[in-house]
Order: sequence, then structure tokens, then C-alpha cells
Amino acid sequence: MIKRYVQNYIKKLRYEDMISYINKENIYLTEEEYQFLFAYIKKNWELLFCNREQIFKDLKTSLSSTTYLKIEPILLSYQEKYKAYL
Repeated sequence: MIKRYVQNYIKKLRYEDMISYINKENIYLTEEEYQFLFAYIKKNWELLFCNREQIFKDLKTSLSSTTYLKIEPILLSYQEKYKAYL
């Protein structure tokens, strides 16, 4: 049930929505990083349910170290908050 909800959310997710959310967290990225994240989310959202550690590895190798250090605490907090659903 949760997986289907996430799948529907990701299908409807717009590029502008993602940028708005990231900026609301006071994180500002390069255009290339925004594009990478959007494509990554759209393609790899199912990793949330089977291999969350892979997400951290992929982001760490694909984003600048400064960007990763800004995003990692947010990812960890959401992972903790929603661990019962994932």
C-alpha cells in the first residue's frame, strides 16, 4: 500500500516541486545537481524499500561533497521518521 502511494507521488512529482522543496530546506544546488537528483528520484525511488544505503552511496559519489553534506542530514531524518513504513 505505501509503495503504491510513493509510486503515485513520484509519477506526479514535477521538477519545479523538487526544486521548491530543496530550496525550502535552505539548500541551493547547481542546475546539474538539480537535474541529476530529479532523474535519480524518478528512476530509483524503489530503493527506498529495498536498499536505502545504495541511495547514500550513489548521492555521495554523484554530488559535490558540499551538497552531499547538506542533503545527508535531511535524508537521515526522514529515514528515521518513516522507518516503520519503509
